[in-house]
Amino acid sequence: MLALLPLVILAATPIVLLLTISTERRHALTAGLALTGLVGALLALPTAAAQAPRDVTVLLRVDASGLAYAALAIVAAACLVVIGYRYVGAREANPEEYYVLLLIATAGIVAMAFSTHFVSFYLGLEILSVSLYGLMAYFRRDRWGTEAGMKYLVLASASAAFLLFGMALIYAELGTMTFAGLVAASPEQMSNAVVLLGLAMLCASIGFKLSIVPFHYWTPDIYDGAPASVVAFASTAGKLGVFAVIVRYFLLPVGAVTSGLTTYLVVTAVASMLVGNLLALLQTNLKRLLAYSSIAHMGYIAVAFLAHGPVAAETVTFYVLGYTLASIAVFGVIAVLSTEPGRTSDLDHIADYKGLLRTRPVLGAVLIAGLLSFAGIPLTAGFLGKVYVVLAGAQDGHWFVLLALALSSVAGAWYYLRVVVAVCSTPDGESALERPSVPAAPTAVLAVLAVAVLILGTYPAPVLAVIESLHR
Repeated sequence: MLALLPLVILAATPIVLLLTISTERRHALTAGLALTGLVGALLALPTAAAQAPRDVTVLLRVDASGLAYAALAIVAAACLVVIGYRYVGAREANPEEYYVLLLIATAGIVAMAFSTHFVSFYLGLEILSVSLYGLMAYFRRDRWGTEAGMKYLVLASASAAFLLFGMALIYAELGTMTFAGLVAASPEQMSNAVVLLGLAMLCASIGFKLSIVPFHYWTPDIYDGAPASVVAFASTAGKLGVFAVIVRYFLLPVGAVTSGLTTYLVVTAVASMLVGNLLALLQTNLKRLLAYSSIAHMGYIAVAFLAHGPVAAETVTFYVLGYTLASIAVFGVIAVLSTEPGRTSDLDHIADYKGLLRTRPVLGAVLIAGLLSFAGIPLTAGFLGKVYVVLAGAQDGHWFVLLALALSSVAGAWYYLRVVVAVCSTPDGESALERPSVPAAPTAVLAVLAVAVLILGTYPAPVLAVIESLHR
């Protein structure tokens, strides 16, 4: 029970919120209780760590790697409660259920992080997906958010269908749905056509969830239409559970990686990096630009997995940490600046951010730090993340992939710097940013995230030591 204490707290908090809402609707009270539950789950992690590693039935395993991804998801959710408080309140008369969905989604992510079985992975994935449908379409006056929710529903349904069919095929041939059982299969079993088809369907399912080419088609529309605070969660914490499962798979003994999987990683990595960065060059809408950027970043992470084993796990964990912090910072700035009373859409055009550094120095600096990290500029977490990705890719001599990474990174730097130039420029006479001062709490959280991105890029040794201990 103690090993699952963080998950129990995350599952119990939405029930408390619903009981509170049924008696009294108070936005501040609900948000406060949600934040308290998240902090409680975070404080329970050391208790769970003291029990680790521990198997909880055949479905779940509480270990250091899973706890690390769970901690990152909980921190991300807590940041977004603070950042999104005013954003949600300005757009919806009854915002309380928003926090219920956010907590349920976080519980789904943590369940995925502890998964050792396809059934528990699927259940966690569906808990997350159903919550995200509601979050994206939560604001009733926002028709674009409703459209984004419907498109996400279609993509998530396709992902679930591929996952279930793949699970069924693998179970039919191997008689197991545990990750360890899949690794233990003999080469002859793994070369069976039915097993290969099942694995291909699993890869397609994960491709939909991570928006990897060619499963990315509606991702820009979803990013553009969904509320900024929800996109911040879906694009970061929403993917952490999947990464936790993949990392767990790659930490299993040699034999888990087949030549077909390596080929899949090479093709999807190159395609995602090139398609994401090249299409981002054409964007004037900041949220769509960030959508294509996320596709490219999933390609970078796929390159890291080519190293296999602990090296891949450590590289991916560090990269995901830096990417999560930078993404929440960037989308958090969009959310904070889009809280004008009566506004039903986000401030999402690049031109709207012209002169931000002069009119809102702290928010401008946070946005610049996040974008520079995305671009891989030195002294940021993104730079070191890309360095480690290159080293991981070079380990097995994937030089063509690294060439594609270098070329796509140059294109990526161009469109990120285009936004940075707009932020640093002189504002126009009638600026979209001439608004009342933003509240202190979201600004403070965003500033901390930006500082964390810079610290990871300048003094990563303590974090790297922790990450190495997680995966050895």
